[in-house]
Amino acid sequence: MNKRALSRDGHLVFSLIIIFLVGYVLYNFSEAPFKYLVYIPVCLFGSLFPDFLEPATHIKHRGFFHSHRMLLFLLFMAVPYSLFLAYKKSPSYMFLTAFLIGWCLHLFGDSLTSRLPR
Repeated sequence: MNKRALSRDGHLVFSLIIIFLVGYVLYNFSEAPFKYLVYIPVCLFGSLFPDFLEPATHIKHRGFFHSHRMLLFLLFMAVPYSLFLAYKKSPSYMFLTAFLIGWCLHLFGDSLTSRLPR
C-alpha cells in the first residue's frame, strides 16, 4: 500500500473537515440546518466506499473506481442528476447525493496524497 495514501480514518477526517467547512460557509451555522445532519453518515460511508470496491492489496490498487474518469462522471453527471431527482421526484434521493459527494471527497483526498489513475 502507498505509505502516502490516506487511511480509512484519514478519509473520514478529511471528509468531516470539508463537510463542516462547506456547512459553515453556506449556512454560517446561524440557521443550523439540522435537517441536513442526517446525510453526514451517508456521506462518510460514501467516502470509504471506493476502498471497499478496490481494496489496497498492493501499491497499484487503484483502478476505475479511483480514476479521474470516475471523478468527472460523479461531479458532472451523477451528482447533478441525483440532485435533479431529489428536487423533482423525491427528497430521499438526497441520500444518494450525499453518498456520491462522499465518494468525490474520497477521490479528492486521494488526489492530494498521490496521483489518481486516468
